[in-house]
Amino acid sequence: MVVSHPHGISVGATAVMGEYCTLTHGNLIGQLRGDSDRPVIGNYFVAATGAKILGRIRIGDKVRVGPNAVVMQSLPDGVTVAGNPARIVRDRRPPESGSAPRIAGQGASPDSHAAVLRRLMEVITNGSGVVTPRDEIDENTVLLGGGIGLDSIEMLHVIGAVEEAFGLTIDESDLNIRHLETVGSLAAFIGERLSR
Repeated sequence: MVVSHPHGISVGATAVMGEYCTLTHGNLIGQLRGDSDRPVIGNYFVAATGAKILGRIRIGDKVRVGPNAVVMQSLPDGVTVAGNPARIVRDRRPPESGSAPRIAGQGASPDSHAAVLRRLMEVITNGSGVVTPRDEIDENTVLLGGGIGLDSIEMLHVIGAVEEAFGLTIDESDLNIRHLETVGSLAAFIGERLSR
């Protein structure tokens, strides 16, 4: 287990945590209603700052909980959740058999910059839950702060929607702030991942 910035972390005595879990400051893993109703958490779990996992619930393997999210229901393997109450914003489970992976582009090569950029703009305006008119963004539009002005939770929604639309699994360690500066820089990052 990795404990980053171990201030204000509280884990109930009867809570169960799997291997390779990561906690950060302000995490609470414990009772919701009392009577030792504590969670059972799988392997490769990551809790961001202030995340709370409460009650007699089961958390699957490779689950990520966003900053200040409050989880009070069981979660399947491979999901990322955010919000209060927490809801799934990213699902890294393999698609059901028979469904083709979704990839970018129509006509152009699936990983050409133009095709990725076009699909990314569709994802941002229609598939991520972020309300942005399509005619207000282009390759040079700033994502964080100015421009669209996404916050960290909204960016999590965008990354989840990108993973779904492009059939990718993006690990947070692969992302750098420079990838998230503009629509174009995120498209370039996606194109590089698709070409691997």
